[in-house]
Amino acid sequence: MEQHETETNDISPQILVQDFEIIKIRDSTYEGIWKTAGIRAEVNRMTNERNKDIRAELTVHSSRPIGSGLLLQTRIPITSSTSKKSFATDLHSMDGTIESSVWRAMIEQLCASVIVDYRKGSPSERISGTTMDIKTHWLIEPLVELQSPTIIFGEGSAGKSLLAQYISVLCDEGMTHNGITIKEPLKVLYADWETNKLEVENRFSMVRKALGVLEDSDGNLVESNIQYKKCDKPIDDEAEGIQLDIDKHGIDLLVIDSVGMALGGDANDSSVINAFWRKLSQFKVSILALDHPNKAGMMSNRADPTSLNGSQYKVAGVRQLFGLVKSREMAAENKIQVTLVHSKHNNTARQQPMGFEYVFNSIALEDIKRINPDEMGKSDLRVVLSQFDQIKAAVATSAKTAEEVAAHMDKTVLQIRSRLSEMVRRGDLVKIVTEDKNTMYGLPKQGTLPESGGDEWTEI
Repeated sequence: MEQHETETNDISPQILVQDFEIIKIRDSTYEGIWKTAGIRAEVNRMTNERNKDIRAELTVHSSRPIGSGLLLQTRIPITSSTSKKSFATDLHSMDGTIESSVWRAMIEQLCASVIVDYRKGSPSERISGTTMDIKTHWLIEPLVELQSPTIIFGEGSAGKSLLAQYISVLCDEGMTHNGITIKEPLKVLYADWETNKLEVENRFSMVRKALGVLEDSDGNLVESNIQYKKCDKPIDDEAEGIQLDIDKHGIDLLVIDSVGMALGGDANDSSVINAFWRKLSQFKVSILALDHPNKAGMMSNRADPTSLNGSQYKVAGVRQLFGLVKSREMAAENKIQVTLVHSKHNNTARQQPMGFEYVFNSIALEDIKRINPDEMGKSDLRVVLSQFDQIKAAVATSAKTAEEVAAHMDKTVLQIRSRLSEMVRRGDLVKIVTEDKNTMYGLPKQGTLPESGGDEWTEI
């Protein structure tokens, strides 16, 4: 801003009012400029208080010869006459060349302009209802929609962060892998409340090496374009910095690791959760947020929406919700198996469980593989499969009796008998009667007998 020699004592409040310009930078962020006076004010971090006041942070800068630079910064209820008067008095003490009454008129004009626009909210828009190409707009198919939030939740050490870092690398590379489709390179901001840059740097490097993108064909290291931001304050206090990074780097995907640390309040308090969603919506980018299950969810190792920690409004505010379940039986030293379970979907069909296997060597991640339902059915991950997939997994290698299938699923025969009959009627299974009159179930044209005998069998 250019320096101004004019003594504002000689300028009437009416001229200042006419000279004033208010600019909306983004939601809840404004800039007010008085060119003649050489004064610029920023208004941001706006919140609605329980007593109906609107509170905001005000920062006033001057380009005048006296007191050039930052004059004053404070947070006040901008709907309070007393607070505005006190703020104007403080500004007069910083620059007495502007009369106290003029400062008061300027601050009143600024706050009134901001309040009017803030209370208007977004303008209404006409819905034509004539869209012919109705489809889901994915940023990352089938996990994250365009400019919408997705939550992946799971217990500690389930591999949530590693999965998010894997997805982030795929975005950075514009790489489709293991059924995750990304059509072009995307800009990622990884906002980390849980660890530190050194640990995240190491993990990203491991993932990039496992995917073969750490080096070029000549063996030279290739740097990623992923942005990292260490966060140690609640989202309300980090939001401005995050927004600046989003604008500066043209971010497409914001990763939040994790929701619990970012909230800055009780996850069971609906007002805290609703404020969190409102804040995220201001970023206007796609969001992948990591979260934790409640106590019941941790005990059951399940991934239904009721297992997500906190208020029901957390589930209500998210467009796609996935639970991440880790196998407790397949915890070999060199591999981890996890399954993403689609727990909530607003505009899309429910996805089938997606299994992944992290393979490690003695020092680092070596590979990330996709595992199919048959493989999941061999471990405790079968609990996330439908009864249909659990039964198919049970008979994948050989035909089995109803009792054997039930035992594999930790069910009783009574609980699965109707599903077996339904699958036979649909042709998903065949019913087999051996020479010794045992009734068994197998996959169509499986032709594999149970290990206990070599009897001939007849398909019914």
